[in-house]
Amino acid sequence: MEYSAKFIVIYLFMQIGLTVGGYFYYYSFIKRMYLKKQELPFIIGFSQLFIFLSHGIILHLPYYLYTSWPKISTGLFQQIVGFIVGLIAVLLLFSGFINLGAFSKTMGTNSKKLTTKGLYKISRNPQVIGYSLLIATYAILWPSWYIVISLISYGIIIHRMVLTEEIHLRNVFGADYIDYCKTTPRYMF
Repeated sequence: MEYSAKFIVIYLFMQIGLTVGGYFYYYSFIKRMYLKKQELPFIIGFSQLFIFLSHGIILHLPYYLYTSWPKISTGLFQQIVGFIVGLIAVLLLFSGFINLGAFSKTMGTNSKKLTTKGLYKISRNPQVIGYSLLIATYAILWPSWYIVISLISYGIIIHRMVLTEEIHLRNVFGADYIDYCKTTPRYMF
């Protein structure tokens, strides 16, 4: 398939659709479910994966669909930096999952205990940082405009998700969560 302006327009609309859809999904639907039930039903919690899987698929579309997609060569230094950032990203992601415990906690379906140990002493959202670094790895290894758009899209969606989760955690854990927020940054700073 040949790379075309038509694909750029379709790609932009897909990213915009995912960004707007993801933003409002967290802003209205997930927020309402958290406030109503204090935790998410399993299927709703699991549905959050759809947004991240969609983001990942859209991120890879140009390379899989278009053999004529502009390939950018990177130097050895850039490849080493990309590898290191990618390794840190994967370690943060998996360590965050391990620190959080049960998969049900990751999906918001189990809010019985506030996690403040391990990576959660350093950041309230280490998995978000890990996935962000993973996308940054793509930007380092295969720099292009569509990676930048993907980073912006992800940033908007994930920040809305984090804000929604914070409302829920404040409601469930009250003063304990507020104290935790005072000592631990949302992301890294």
